Amino acid sequence: MVSGFLYDRLQKEVLNLRRHCEAKESDMNAKDQEIKMLMKKVEALSKAMEVESKKMKREAAARDKEAAAAKMDDNKKNRNINSSKRAMKAS
Repeated sequence: MVSGFLYDRLQKEVLNLRRHCEAKESDMNAKDQEIKMLMKKVEALSKAMEVESKKMKREAAARDKEAAAAKMDDNKKNRNINSSKRAMKAS
């Protein structure tokens, strides 16, 4: 009798442990799926940040070129004005 009672009790414990393991495994699978989804989001954000960085660098370079061109135009105007003044003084 005792051995039958212990066998039944052990069998119930084994079933409870299996259910507990299945529940833990399903939780782990759900968390793995969530981690994969978050990793994809991180990759997408990283790519977006990289693209935005490149865009900002291009815009900065374009502004620098425009500023340099404007400065060169100002220098040319100043040279022309100075040479005109010298020509007027010489006359």
